[in-house]
Amino acid sequence: MKSNYPTLYEIREAHTWKRDYERYMPLSRHIYRPVGFLVTWVAVRLGITTEIASYFSAILGVSGLLLLTSKSVNVVIGGIILLHLFNLFDCVDGSIARVMKTENPYGKFLDSVIGDAVNFCFFFIVGVMIFQNSRLSVYGLVDPDITPDTWLLIGGSTALSYVLLQHIEDIYDTQLRKSWDNLAGANLHDNAAKDKSREVNRTIDNLKDLSHLFRLIDRNLRVRETHYFILLFAYWLCFVDIFLVFFLIYYSFHAMATSVMFGRRAIILKRQS
Repeated sequence: MKSNYPTLYEIREAHTWKRDYERYMPLSRHIYRPVGFLVTWVAVRLGITTEIASYFSAILGVSGLLLLTSKSVNVVIGGIILLHLFNLFDCVDGSIARVMKTENPYGKFLDSVIGDAVNFCFFFIVGVMIFQNSRLSVYGLVDPDITPDTWLLIGGSTALSYVLLQHIEDIYDTQLRKSWDNLAGANLHDNAAKDKSREVNRTIDNLKDLSHLFRLIDRNLRVRETHYFILLFAYWLCFVDIFLVFFLIYYSFHAMATSVMFGRRAIILKRQS
């Protein structure tokens, strides 16, 4: 008799639509997703719903962040492990929804709010982590007597840069993307229109050339599993401060570069209107 529960194969197949996006994301493709499929297989047989998985992931995420603020380096590693589990269950709740066909607006909203809240707090908490445990940083090893108050500011600035980049991209998606895609894909027949379109095409080609080399690296650097994975190594090798400064520079530069790129597109759209 056929079981009412989905098989492991069916759970994998429900994720097919996301394979192209995660094709070049090794941590997600080879670690989190395969483990997540197994956890999903067990979860549906235990009667765990999407919302329960989301709430559990929220508990893991908040607990992990709180443990990172401990003055004990042995407790901090527990926080890093919990954050990895949080990311795992953040994958599981979506898998349950897809395979059990229980996707709904509330579940999507809950998943997004939990994920964004943990993502925003993460970098600031890493700053607190350095403040509490200066020996986990290169700065602290050079002069352990110096109180690294600066890392609280750096952590907060990194978090704000992360949110700013997300906000800029959201504005583009809601206000410019449709018009830009229509302009880029339009079939223009008259010579005057063709002359105008050359500027558009040159801009598109230049942007593609500039971004192609960094696209895959950027895609991996912006996901939380990469943050948690690198943080684990930074913890072991005592360079958490370098980790934080790197992402401050990365997100700040990315936000500025994205603003310039989207601004150029907006100007082109204005000229074409």
